[in-house]
Amino acid sequence: MVPIGITLAVYGIVALIINIDNLRIYLDSHGKKWSSMLGQVLLWFAPQLMKALSLLGTIAMFLVSGSIWFHAIGVLHDVDHSLLDIIHHNISAGWLQSLTSLLASIFWQGIIGLIVTYVLLIFSLIEPLVHKYKSKQISS
Repeated sequence: MVPIGITLAVYGIVALIINIDNLRIYLDSHGKKWSSMLGQVLLWFAPQLMKALSLLGTIAMFLVSGSIWFHAIGVLHDVDHSLLDIIHHNISAGWLQSLTSLLASIFWQGIIGLIVTYVLLIFSLIEPLVHKYKSKQISS
């Protein structure tokens, strides 16, 4: 039941985001001052929301890709456990230790995601050059 509720909530939020402009037009059509002001606020808010969502979405993609690699390669997982051991030995138990452990793991997975992304970007930029060089070698 929880997955269905979360799915409906996510699709509901997406529907609201998509229809912000329609809501602004609807509010402006009332002709009342408060609805027109609210429409102007929505007009200002929509681009800010899109910028924030694009940034958060990019960060989420790095974290997800880093998490996938993190769990797929045992050495990376072992490094994380070593970092968590250092945190657990230097910070007393409690909410601060839990928060620090969580943030360290998220940061580590984000760094892995960035590294993998940049390595793939470099390969995708180099591959056409190598292909072009090989085709010149063959035609010569």
